[in-house]
Amino acid sequence: MIKNGKVPLSLGIGVLLFTFFLILALAGPVLAPWPIQKEDEDPVHFVGRGEDWDVIVAPAEPDGEHWFGTDKLGRDVLSLMLHGLRYTLFVSAAIAGLRLVVGTWLGLYGGMSDKGFRWLEGLGWLGKIPVIILLYFLMMRISIGSQLPVVELILLQSLLMVMLGIPVVATHVMNKVRQYRKRLSVTVSQQMGASRGWLIRKHMFPLLKEDLGVLLVHEMILVLNLIGQLSLFHIFLGGTDTRMGEGAEYYSMTHEWLGLLGQGRSAIYTFPWLVLFPLLSYILLVFSLYLISIGLEQKRERLYNRHPHL
Repeated sequence: MIKNGKVPLSLGIGVLLFTFFLILALAGPVLAPWPIQKEDEDPVHFVGRGEDWDVIVAPAEPDGEHWFGTDKLGRDVLSLMLHGLRYTLFVSAAIAGLRLVVGTWLGLYGGMSDKGFRWLEGLGWLGKIPVIILLYFLMMRISIGSQLPVVELILLQSLLMVMLGIPVVATHVMNKVRQYRKRLSVTVSQQMGASRGWLIRKHMFPLLKEDLGVLLVHEMILVLNLIGQLSLFHIFLGGTDTRMGEGAEYYSMTHEWLGLLGQGRSAIYTFPWLVLFPLLSYILLVFSLYLISIGLEQKRERLYNRHPHL
């Protein structure tokens, strides 16, 4: 049971864990122990002195110098992750936030309107189609070997993910608003001549506040999963760098965590550390969001039980 005035335990743990990732994303490039620029790639190097030399061929296993090992280009995996987290965290949060803002605005006015916004209901079919299919065909040609700068490509990829996610969010909010419109307090205000804008500000937003918090976290998890699915097809956030060797090899331009998973998945049995460390870190990040979501739902349930007439 959750006592009044107490923050749910899951919410507290989730926020602390997510704050750790947030600080790590901000300070990551400074904390990275090794440089990761193209000129710093070192797939083959020699260690020793005099006549006693050893040839080290990347990827190298984790050791005292490289705690998470190195990748096939000789780059430190920990440094790649510290540089890439900012893209994983901030871009997914921005996409989820834009989906929520635009979708909530459309859903609010659609739910409060008796005649307009019929087209919004017609877009509900997008929620029944795996978005990954649409994004794959839209992004395939622009992401792999793209000539666009990384920032511009991220903006374009993000815009596509935002546009395809807005209808689902808007439909969800619209259905919630129509449900809340049946409440006595809203009906009384309507009978007294309250405008639609006043009803939205004074009734709908307070009623939706807890729902929107949960929805934002859910959207961020969905966006992370979507970026992860795209990475399985070598469509990485910020672009895909193709290197030709014995065969084509694909690398993330931004080193974001899901891109590291996608580029290392073929080596999961031979060089497991290339996948293991990004995967465990990603699971922990999603787990923090899951705890926040559970905590917000508990908080919402507690509030409703205390004030069921609202």
